[in-house]
Formats: sequence, structure tokens, C-alpha cells
Amino acid sequence: MSYWTKQKEIGAQDFEFMDNEYENTQLTAWDFLHGYCACFAYAYVIKYGGTIIKIRNKEFPNIHCYVKIEKGGEIYYVDIRGKIKTEEELLYEFELSYQDLGGFYDFYRDIWVEYEWKEFHTPNQLKYFYNHFVKGDEKALTDAKKFLKANREFYV
Repeated sequence: MSYWTKQKEIGAQDFEFMDNEYENTQLTAWDFLHGYCACFAYAYVIKYGGTIIKIRNKEFPNIHCYVKIEKGGEIYYVDIRGKIKTEEELLYEFELSYQDLGGFYDFYRDIWVEYEWKEFHTPNQLKYFYNHFVKGDEKALTDAKKFLKANREFYV
């Protein structure tokens, strides 16, 4: 089970129900979806491996961070909600639709916009990611590790 499954089971339109999901933490699962996604992605990669993907554009320097992993010869995308096979479904929460040309259709503003994906995988890249996007949020990083430990089946 994952938050993807739970959303379907309870018939939720979005993931706001995660605002009540705690794992002996101060932050909720919702906080890691909208606010501390960099801490979750970093904690995941340090524990399980993978590549952090950070999406940004000129207006919003941190739209979302998530992880790309390969398991059993297949690619999965992971954020606090769990792992999923399609990047488009992962990004729909952010009202974005992936296009092969490297742009997104922003449903909220009803326009095509250029977004940049930045990948972090090597030790030096992960050090940079930590120093620029995680450092100073040690409590969030600790809480992210608790979510990973408590819900291992969501993520691996």
C-alpha cells in the first residue's frame, strides 16, 4: 500500500488527506509533498539510492523534488506518496503535464512553459544538493527518515 493506493481507497480527489498523516514526526506527509520534498528526496537517495530530480522554472526555483529509481529493469518515480511508474501521474498534483519536448502544460495558468529538470546523482552533486536545498532543515530530514522507516513498503 502507498498513499497512491490510499487515495483511491478513500476516494480522495487530491492528497490533502495526507495532512493528517504523521509517523511520530512534527511534519505531516503533506508537508513533504508541498514544502519539504527536497529533504524527503535526499533522505531517500541516501538510504536507497537513485537520482534526485528537481524541477524549477524562472518564477519558481523549487517546484518539486522527487527520485528516479530502477527496479527489476523498470523505471519508477518516488516522492512521499510512494513509488509510481509514470512521471506524468507523479507531477499531476502540481498541475503540470509532461511533454516530450521538455516543456509542461501548466493547467493552473493554462499556458505552455519551459521547466528545467536538474538531476543529482554523483557524490559531488548530492553534496551540492544537500548544501543548497537541505542544509538547515535537519528536523525535516530527520522526519523524512522516520517516514521512510515506518513505510518502507511504500518506497522499495
